[in-house]
Amino acid sequence: MPAHVRRSFAVCLLALPFLILGQASPAAATAFTWAGPHGGPVNALVLQPGSSNVLYAGTRTGVFKSVDGGATWFPGDGPLGSVLSIAVDPAHPAIVYAGLDQGGVHKSIDGGAHWIDIGGGLPVKPHPRPSGHSLVVTPSGAVYAATTNGVFRSNKGDGVWKPLNEGLPQERIVLSLDIDPSRPQRIYAGLLSGGLYRSNDGGAHWTHFSDIRVPLSVLSDIAVSPADPKIVYAATISGVARSFDSGATWLRPTQGLTGFPVCLAAHPTLPGTVYAGTFFGVFRSDDRGQTWVSVSEGLSDPDVQALAIDPAHPATVWAGTASISSHLGGVFKTSDAGAHWSFSSNGISSVGIRSLAIDPHDPGTLFAASGLELVRSRDRGLHWTTLPVLADALIWDVEIDPVDSSTVYAAANLDVPLFKSTDGGDTWTQHGTSPGGGIEVEFEIDPANPSVFYGGAGYNGFHKSTDAGETWIRSPSFPDVQPEQIVIAPGVVYAIGTSGANLPQMFRSTDAGQTWQAVIHADQSPVSLAVSPSDPKTVYTVLLDGTILRSTDSGSTWQKVNTLLHVASLAIAPGSPETLYAALSGQGVYTSTDGGANWIPVIQNAGLSFGEIFLDPQDPERLYVATDNRGILALYEPEECEPGPAKLCLQGGRFQVEVAWTDFEGNNGVGQTLPLTNETGGFWFFDSGNVELVAKVLDGRGSNGKFWVFVASLTSVEFTLTVTDTETGKQKVYHNPLGHMASFADTDAF
Repeated sequence: MPAHVRRSFAVCLLALPFLILGQASPAAATAFTWAGPHGGPVNALVLQPGSSNVLYAGTRTGVFKSVDGGATWFPGDGPLGSVLSIAVDPAHPAIVYAGLDQGGVHKSIDGGAHWIDIGGGLPVKPHPRPSGHSLVVTPSGAVYAATTNGVFRSNKGDGVWKPLNEGLPQERIVLSLDIDPSRPQRIYAGLLSGGLYRSNDGGAHWTHFSDIRVPLSVLSDIAVSPADPKIVYAATISGVARSFDSGATWLRPTQGLTGFPVCLAAHPTLPGTVYAGTFFGVFRSDDRGQTWVSVSEGLSDPDVQALAIDPAHPATVWAGTASISSHLGGVFKTSDAGAHWSFSSNGISSVGIRSLAIDPHDPGTLFAASGLELVRSRDRGLHWTTLPVLADALIWDVEIDPVDSSTVYAAANLDVPLFKSTDGGDTWTQHGTSPGGGIEVEFEIDPANPSVFYGGAGYNGFHKSTDAGETWIRSPSFPDVQPEQIVIAPGVVYAIGTSGANLPQMFRSTDAGQTWQAVIHADQSPVSLAVSPSDPKTVYTVLLDGTILRSTDSGSTWQKVNTLLHVASLAIAPGSPETLYAALSGQGVYTSTDGGANWIPVIQNAGLSFGEIFLDPQDPERLYVATDNRGILALYEPEECEPGPAKLCLQGGRFQVEVAWTDFEGNNGVGQTLPLTNETGGFWFFDSGNVELVAKVLDGRGSNGKFWVFVASLTSVEFTLTVTDTETGKQKVYHNPLGHMASFADTDAF
């Protein structure tokens, strides 16, 4: 396996001018797609009024949208940042609003595809709360926002915000809002201090409820019953308070909830039924909040932050979870009023990736450590499976044996062992000890000798194992610093390490880790290094001030190449020591084809924190970039579709269509193609005479500027159909659950 970057520093760099010199020809990897893993914190969840299929999810990296009831999700073009609340205009459902954590309010007029900031007139920190209705829209289009300085209203989202605080206290951090659907001028507001207020004139004046009968506590959510608007529920730290007369009088919270409620959802047709989300799952009451029962079977992440109910199918409920403990979080769905839940987050990715390992013999197999879970993909990130390493273990690093790729190792947040799998990740056992103890273990396997491991944890120096991690010996000449990045090259081992508040420095060993010398000192502060897979004497490093240095003698001497700010990691393409990639934290991914002298962007995104770069060991034109908040970015060189037994090519070869299926016995396979026309083709699964589905890609650019995708399902087995635009690399994924016969009509596909 080629030497590669494992982990680099997330550093805040000086605001110096960003320098890109000259012009360079495009590098090999020019197209990109998001490769999961699926899930991550979901703070807000809203169903579009009048629809059972269109949902919006607010995550820490923006808004995701589903048009198939949560089966698949895709992101819009912003807003960037942590989205804490979403509201849809009930009269114009293409108009959507999103509240960002300390980022104002954003508006979309095309169903979440594009967003603009309309929060300029709000306080500096509007702080819509992490769940519930901190943004509400009336049928007339008035938008209300809960902020750290009270309630504000905008007329149809025009960007002009009027404060509505008469009657509210001086300390008026408003966390939650809801309106009476039968009387939109009646608005309820819940404050951080525990105060509950009501306005009967659209927010012009507020009245405090004095007999809410609970201790002053955080009012995290308010829910007015759509079935009977006189019923109002208030989520407090003491439980769910209830009013049956529009807030005139209140009943104290009752027992039955585990943990305090964070979010509420009142049933659209049954006035006595209400759901509550807590840190311990979903609870339901069928007697107006008098008693509660847990309805959380299958909800693998119990930290529920948002709930949404389908009015047309009231037993269908979605829950957004926050990703705590060793769970990724995401969207979950139930179709039986909470009796059973299933993960419904395919396409959502707001997960931070700590480590990625690519199978050297089967590059389609990926392992990713999020710090919360260890997950595996067999299809280059299209689908992911959570692996059973150890309950509540936080996985920091994962490595694959370079000779026997069925052997996989993982390092967790424990002081004792590594973990080992000999069946490709299906089962795991504790293995040996960790290098040096502590958390955030970093280790590497010597590609020339799989029994030799190098690693470290905490500020305990550099360690080596010669028995595949069973035992470790500390290198006596390595200082008391924490190895943050280890790169192994033929005859040389490099390490970048740091100690507490001290700046990082680079060390080199030419005797397999016995002795070390500092080759770049702390006053220069190296951030990341990369060794050329084809010419191991060629080494690049980037310093804290953006200086890029190159060595052609394994780090003995260095020459300045250029300056590139905000670099988090570097990588060198296999077979080409002159082709470099740089991941820029908060900027994007850049490439150089002349040894770092000139750089051009491959992808620019100012809202994402890009980290490590990982190279496909068999495909020099494919690489992966880990992010701190959006999973894995896959970069590759698109190719024209070449028809094959499992690959359908439409629209002159521009669009590639593939399908994978799973039957009722758990058997898996890929669909076999039946080409029909330039626009249409079919697939069979089990019998060439039995068509299971038909796919069509139409050129609708004359109508709406888009290519359209239609899928007609003729099967009830589970399938996932992927359409790839080979010119742009963009992918759309359509999923049919087991036991259903879903068809799709997507006129906004490409």
